[in-house]
Amino acid sequence: MLTAGWDRRGILAVGAAIALGGISFAGPTAPNPTAKVISAESFVLMDASGKRRAALAIRADGTPAFGILDEAGKVRAALGMREDGTPSLGLVDKDGKTRAELALRPDGTPTLGLADTDGRTHAELGLRADGSPTLAFADKRGKTRVVLLARANGALSLALTDPSGKTRVELAVRPDGSAYMAFAQKDETSRLGLGVSADGPATLGFYDQQGRIRVELGVVGDAGPGLVLLDESGRVVWSAP
Repeated sequence: MLTAGWDRRGILAVGAAIALGGISFAGPTAPNPTAKVISAESFVLMDASGKRRAALAIRADGTPAFGILDEAGKVRAALGMREDGTPSLGLVDKDGKTRAELALRPDGTPTLGLADTDGRTHAELGLRADGSPTLAFADKRGKTRVVLLARANGALSLALTDPSGKTRVELAVRPDGSAYMAFAQKDETSRLGLGVSADGPATLGFYDQQGRIRVELGVVGDAGPGLVLLDESGRVVWSAP
């Protein structure tokens, strides 16, 4: 699953409280012309026809929320606080499904998630604690399949996973300017790697099921191409030239 860990129950609870009349307020009282602070458990904004269009209230769990309603009385946008003290802003479709949410995780890092018509998150943009931005995509089951990460040290990586969530392909650029692409088997053990160093030499490596390099083909500067075969212990058994 994606890493945001959102709890949309708080957003939907705003709509439920308003739609079911769970937000109550006393009848009109004589205003105090000297009052500078108005205190209440909830405020409801009505349109000219008497329909509820917005509400500010305290939910059953004690957290505050502000909801904006459409003409049908359904919450379409909600700003609130979760029980853990983190804020969130959600955009809801006409069927009551949260389709986009901007939130902060408990560690203070921000996330923006986009969901389908069933409310399942398929794309997430966020920042890690060290400031590294991430972009992730998930399939219909909620499994993360693509992750793009720009690390604080300057490295950039793209990871592709299989349906079980195992990384099978990784493309990266290291801080020193070198680049590589790796292909892995189901247990994420690398079986094939292609790399290019910052100053030009390129190598292609083949690995066994335990992740040990057994064949290396490369081109190094003016020395031309070379081929090396290694045994299980990493000892060279044959090379050319």
